[in-house]
Amino acid sequence: MPRVRRGRIVEDRIARRYKKAGFIVERRKITAAGEIDILAKRNKKRYAIEVKHSNKGRIITSSEVRKLHKKARSVRANPVLILSGNAKLSKIGKKEANKTGTRVRIC
Repeated sequence: MPRVRRGRIVEDRIARRYKKAGFIVERRKITAAGEIDILAKRNKKRYAIEVKHSNKGRIITSSEVRKLHKKARSVRANPVLILSGNAKLSKIGKKEANKTGTRVRIC
């Protein structure tokens, strides 16, 4: 299955979970800072969700965490990074996530 298609399937699954939990979900939201995979809103909470999927053990770097934080700030949302498959967060990426308040979830 093509890489882009597999990533979209995972994004669809995550978006459905948020909808089921009562969130209003926007997909592939374009901002001045770049595209957000999922923007989830409920009450006064807003989450900018980036989904990273890899079958080959891709390492997510601190610069990708910073980009997500910048995108989330542009829409006044809390950043959430969801790792799927064998995607991993580097040690420096973990530090950056802690520093920026980015939530990291593994599914």
